[in-house]
Amino acid sequence: STEALNCYAQTGVLSGTVSINDEPDLELYLFGEKVRNLGNRANISGCKFTTILGNTPATGFYFHLTDISVPYAFNNLPLGFVLQGGGDIVPLKDLDIDIQPQTSNKLESFFKANFNAEEEYKVKGKVTKPIVFDSVLGWSGCLEFSFIEFKIKQQQGFGLIISGEINEKLKRPEKALPVRSFPKNVPLTVQFTNEISQFGVISGGKGSSLGKLTQLSKDNEFIVPRGIIVTTAAYEEFLTPEILGAVKYLENVAYGNRAGDLKDICKKVSNIVEKTPLPDEICQSITEDLKHMYGDEVDGYKFAVRSSST
Repeated sequence: STEALNCYAQTGVLSGTVSINDEPDLELYLFGEKVRNLGNRANISGCKFTTILGNTPATGFYFHLTDISVPYAFNNLPLGFVLQGGGDIVPLKDLDIDIQPQTSNKLESFFKANFNAEEEYKVKGKVTKPIVFDSVLGWSGCLEFSFIEFKIKQQQGFGLIISGEINEKLKRPEKALPVRSFPKNVPLTVQFTNEISQFGVISGGKGSSLGKLTQLSKDNEFIVPRGIIVTTAAYEEFLTPEILGAVKYLENVAYGNRAGDLKDICKKVSNIVEKTPLPDEICQSITEDLKHMYGDEVDGYKFAVRSSST
């Protein structure tokens, strides 16, 4: 059953200002985590878990604390990590979570947690009433989300408590997507409706997901907007020796192999990328695909660009 816990997590922080409808700028601080499960989740019926995600904006300290139990396998297994302000990740060793039950006449309760990740930590704070989500994803169960405000090592922090229970085994899809054959030549652009868009090595994560969703939408009641993917073949075509050299220099500074101001070097790399013209064959492929999809009306549309690299 521990195979189901084979996963990796990525955390990040976005800070800055935002203005809405010409109103004064508001300070923005967002933190979050993306978890991808690589394990076998077929035998986790009866799984119960509580996860606390927290961040202290003043120091950048972040923690992921999970207490998980699976019948006949393990009970109160600690799982998680601490991300220190300097970027070091330390795995969680011991964990003890205590959350007061919610009462109907109060909008919040209290929680505390003691845990060890190379050193002892104590966190305590307030918990709001939970938001409950029932599952429609093939398993019987629900998730509860509660916002928290806490103190840890004299620093104020914010986060979430996520708890849930899976009551039944995951249901396998009634029919799997057919196996696709990889093309001999990868085009510079590909439409969502083209089956080869479903290959991650061609379309990347977001692009291949849109290709698969487009395929699934034919038999289900949801709509995927029309669109095209500029492929990894186009990306390789776009790269120039100047771009590659600038990125290599950036990596050396980022890893401490060379001296330099990381912010200035990032700006220089951005400037080099922005001034590099897009090859004519890529422009032509984009134009042809869009005209094929939208005809003569293509010039009347505005298109959204979604990419991790923009």
